[in-house]
Amino acid sequence: MGRIRLHVTLDCSAYSLETFILDNIEPDSTIATDSWRSYNFIDTDQFVHKKSNQSSTNENENLRNYNQ
Repeated sequence: MGRIRLHVTLDCSAYSLETFILDNIEPDSTIATDSWRSYNFIDTDQFVHKKSNQSSTNENENLRNYNQ
């Protein structure tokens, strides 16, 4: 079982998100995010990146996909 890391950032820039991810998440870990473009920097050779488009699905469908 994995761990969840949460952090309040000053902004949602790719720089702020990248700094947090590189400082707190081990290579080969799975990162689950929404489709916010600031996450596009995530290196798929280093991490497994699972994106969920929150605006195109309903809340219950998203929960089912992550709990399987």
